[in-house]
Amino acid sequence: MRTFHKALINLLLILVFLAVVYVYNINELTLGQDQSPRVSMAPSSDGPVNPYYRSNVTVSVWCIFTKAAGNPPMKSKFMTFTKSLLQHSSALVSLNVIVDAASQKISQEVIELAKKATGRDVQVLQLYVHFLINSTVKITPM
Repeated sequence: MRTFHKALINLLLILVFLAVVYVYNINELTLGQDQSPRVSMAPSSDGPVNPYYRSNVTVSVWCIFTKAAGNPPMKSKFMTFTKSLLQHSSALVSLNVIVDAASQKISQEVIELAKKATGRDVQVLQLYVHFLINSTVKITPM
């Protein structure tokens, strides 16, 4: 029984030590963060301008958005993706979306809402998955 108590006390001391180290590290991380306000990514006449924003650079982003007609969480996930992409990009975005017939209207709505929410413009090209499947070229090994 004495061995059990000794092991329990040792485990408790280790747990307390780890908790203290964890709290110390968390406090160090939060104190070291920059508390300055965030800079807008898009250039605007009424707010600060990000010095890294390059209006002449276009980044092409591809994503697949299918089977969203009967899946409401997909719409919110796509909205989160699109808004985050537009808010945090430092260049113009060309968004290439692979859709099926049922998801095409949903993706258009989400992209328009994200454009209005962020105030950023995006070039959108929607490609139908069935068209891409039918037009693929046979891949041959080298």
